[in-house]
Amino acid sequence: MNAEEPNIREKIVEESLIIYRDFVRSGGQYQELSEPHMLRLSIMLADFSMAHSYLEASVFVEENCDRILRKKKGVYKEFDEHLFHLNRAAKFSGILYFVKALKSSGGDESGKVARFGGGNKVIKPIINVMKSYLFKHHNEIDLAIKEAEMVRDKMIAHSDADAFSPTLKEDDGVSYSMNDLTLHVTDDMVEILKTISYVFTFVLSDMMEHIRVSSKIEGQLA
Repeated sequence: MNAEEPNIREKIVEESLIIYRDFVRSGGQYQELSEPHMLRLSIMLADFSMAHSYLEASVFVEENCDRILRKKKGVYKEFDEHLFHLNRAAKFSGILYFVKALKSSGGDESGKVARFGGGNKVIKPIINVMKSYLFKHHNEIDLAIKEAEMVRDKMIAHSDADAFSPTLKEDDGVSYSMNDLTLHVTDDMVEILKTISYVFTFVLSDMMEHIRVSSKIEGQLA
């Protein structure tokens, strides 16, 4: 991360609000950033918060599994399988929540509801803003997002369902064959997705607060 520039959080939020406002005004009935969008943003905030929490749990397992099992192998051997499945479930869940936000629908431009989400028109442009202010390794970030989307798409494809069943093998103890698509999302990519999710929670919270204050002022003036 490269966060040396002053007032960087305010700058990211300001540019993110511009992106979101332009998207809102491009269609739908609620073309001003008012109360309906508080709910929309809160859903996005929940997605990124859950993504970060699950991916953080996955990183914890990766970093602590060997230490726990090596020191207490005789007592905790039975936890080997539990830790394996915990890490796998946390990683998948985190990826799914992350990509859920990325792939959020833009909605009907002529509809009578407040448009929100718009992964390609809102979320990814905001990530580009983050990259310009905070992150250095842009190619790695882009690859992590691409692989996360691929895993999500594969997970909902019935023809690939077998790819997500890990194989347990007995051979002088218990070993595991990770026969699933977490192989495509490396530990470094998990860290990247976790960090982006974490930053998003702050950006979205600030955006919601800005809209809340603006709506309150407009209501008083009306």
